[in-house]
Amino acid sequence: SVEVEGLDEALRRLKAYDTKSTEKISRSIIPVGGQNIGKEARSRVPRRSGKLRKSIRTRFDSTAITSTVRTNVPYAHLVE
Repeated sequence: SVEVEGLDEALRRLKAYDTKSTEKISRSIIPVGGQNIGKEARSRVPRRSGKLRKSIRTRFDSTAITSTVRTNVPYAHLVE
């Protein structure tokens, strides 16, 4: 039989470290990914007047750790 002192504490700290590192990585990667998707969308959109291309925006929400690519042009879904 083997008895390990402090195992519960060590596991708790590892879990806290994993959560913190995952959050740190997410906060650095997700905004860049959203910006890259926005750039790609702007480069692929057909350009009649350029209005749709200029309206494509990206936004990062740090509380939800999400990036959003959006536009306010009413016909954007038809072009997509």
